[in-house]
Amino acid sequence: MYSEKKQQSAQTWNNKIAHLRALYNYAMESGLLPAGKNPFNNCTVQRDRKKKRTLNRSQLTRLYLIMQQAEIESNRKIFARGGRSALYPAWFWITVLDTLRYTGMRQNQLLHIQLRDVNLTEGYIDLRLEGSKTHREWRVPVVKQLRLRLQLLLTRATEAGAGPKDNLFDVSFYIAGKKAKFDRNDVTVMHQKIRSFFSPSVKGMWFCRFAAPFQTYPGYRTDESTGKESSTG
Repeated sequence: MYSEKKQQSAQTWNNKIAHLRALYNYAMESGLLPAGKNPFNNCTVQRDRKKKRTLNRSQLTRLYLIMQQAEIESNRKIFARGGRSALYPAWFWITVLDTLRYTGMRQNQLLHIQLRDVNLTEGYIDLRLEGSKTHREWRVPVVKQLRLRLQLLLTRATEAGAGPKDNLFDVSFYIAGKKAKFDRNDVTVMHQKIRSFFSPSVKGMWFCRFAAPFQTYPGYRTDESTGKESSTG
């Protein structure tokens, strides 16, 4: 029966089976059906688990080369026609990448980190309950590769007026302008900006949660399967 409805997800199927099983049990308990074995027992199917998409070493290297180039151009105030790219400020987004890479935390956990949660003297970050998928708090170590980036982030956040209870990874602190100040500590806005950065296409760049083909900076795209570059112009 299930094989005939493969278009349905396993979760949808299991939900329907659970309701039918409960209804059949009620009917037997109420005397509407003769007592016996519920035919809907043992009818659930295992949910499909998608394999997590990750970057190989060459893709990771290309990603950082792209971001470092963007950081250099940002520091020199070199912007493409149309203004700042979605990679601005590049130093901030490199810090985001490094933090996710070296700690293994989730995006939501990252967004809930406050300045007071980072202790570089002792070398740890406290992850808050609010950002946890499992509704618990825990502490992650800060490795040496991440320390300098986090120190710069803390310094610039403080210079921008952030206090101990402000969100450290709120990009609005690091972008000038009235709208940026208005958006500060708005978790919904922060989520939107993080998702925007990791969207399938960012100003011609191919970012999709650290996976999918990347486009070199600028004008060339690398095919993930072949590693060959082709012009996008």
